Amino acid sequence: MGPHDRPPAPTGPGPCGRTSPAATAPPAWGAGASLSHGWSTAPTSALLTIDVPKGTSGTIAVPVAGRDSTVTVNGNVVWRHGTFTAAAGVTGAVFASNHVHLKVKQHGSYEVAA
Repeated sequence: MGPHDRPPAPTGPGPCGRTSPAATAPPAWGAGASLSHGWSTAPTSALLTIDVPKGTSGTIAVPVAGRDSTVTVNGNVVWRHGTFTAAAGVTGAVFASNHVHLKVKQHGSYEVAA
């Protein structure tokens, strides 16, 4: 798989019947950037780990049950009950189409839980 290819679609539903965050809404990164990610699930939650390359920024689309869901990044609550709170490297968030779209402005490793 090249750096601009989408990961393969999951073979079945993820947590709570949702599909992989990376498959449904891949992050948009700078041309030529290599992005690594992985995700795991529990019966009612998802955990997405993303390594953002140096010199890039982008958006991470996290599938959620609704606007009132809670999303954490590296253990810090960044979205709760429709309100964004900044955390290291995460500068904004909006809710759209049952996803919280996190704006990431700094390289590093991000563990996103919903």
